[in-house]
Amino acid sequence: FSSRNITVLNDVVVANTRVEMGGSIWTVGGNWNHRDVENGNAVDSTVILNGIDKRLIGSAVKGLFNLIIDGSIQLDSASDGGQGVENLLIINGTMTLQDLLILPVATSDLRVFETGRMTGPQDLVLMSGASISLMDGIIDNNQLIVSGDHNQNIIPARYDSQGVRFEGTGAAEITLANGTYEFSNDVFFSNGGVGTYVINNAAHPNFIFNGDVTFDESAGSIEWIKGNGQISFTDNFEQYASFGGKDIESLISSNTSAGGLIFSSSFTTAELRVMSADLASSATLYFAGHSTFTISTFTTLGSASYPIILKSTSSAQWYLKVTSSFTVENVHVSSS
Repeated sequence: FSSRNITVLNDVVVANTRVEMGGSIWTVGGNWNHRDVENGNAVDSTVILNGIDKRLIGSAVKGLFNLIIDGSIQLDSASDGGQGVENLLIINGTMTLQDLLILPVATSDLRVFETGRMTGPQDLVLMSGASISLMDGIIDNNQLIVSGDHNQNIIPARYDSQGVRFEGTGAAEITLANGTYEFSNDVFFSNGGVGTYVINNAAHPNFIFNGDVTFDESAGSIEWIKGNGQISFTDNFEQYASFGGKDIESLISSNTSAGGLIFSSSFTTAELRVMSADLASSATLYFAGHSTFTISTFTTLGSASYPIILKSTSSAQWYLKVTSSFTVENVHVSSS
């Protein structure tokens, strides 16, 4: 099929022993199935799927080169371990993940245009070097997993996946880009191997967390290189933040839930700011008992109508060390 433009209005099943697709462009209105190809070469080829409510049945190890989703396409659970895309994955329509979608190599790049949506109950995995260079649409699938090394190639945007995981595989480093990353649900930073996983914020990104945030060093260490950005908490439900004793960016809490913002481990920061009068609601913050929180500038401005409440997570005391300045009004403190 080398260097041919092929349009098919209905289904395509590719099941030969070996298939050479180099340079060809396939535009398909039906289902696409290449699961049973034994050997293939997809280099420089493009598959465009523009059907409505159609299926992609693929293979994690028999990757497509360029894949363009213009219709509504389901990555079917009948696929062989999911689907890999080795170059461009462009989402103009809707792609529903019923199986794993993998961007396996450094040339893999995801571009979600304004009309695009990636959804469904399975995971999207970016291996080392793979990128998201455009995110104007929606990603709200099960989990977005960013694994290994990345250098400012995950674009700042809003990510609505049910969970976002930044995973080291031992000695690895991710440098996040300048701009604002907003996460609708829980975010995990973890290291699954020997060596240190570095999260480098030297480009000064901002973070908005609408769910929990967890630093997990149960299997390997994490180094957090802080920038000059800010970390904001904005949910109206109970939120947990576990920073593992790291030196982190300035913190701003706009959480107004009765359950509050719960700091389940210690941290050091240049500033913690809570201004409940601006929120027209009381604000509650819990600090882990037996832990010390080192804050340079501590600003908690409540009002008589909307006080700020600072509590321990247990009956044990928590400890606040302010190293520069503090401004406190209408704050109720216990166990400190």
